[in-house]
Amino acid sequence: MANSKLSMEQFCKQAITGLR
Repeated sequence: MANSKLSMEQFCKQAITGLR
């Protein structure tokens, strides 16, 4: 599950970068 959390965080980070 730790991996899932990391993946979600990374996804959020990329989503913000894409929006920017």
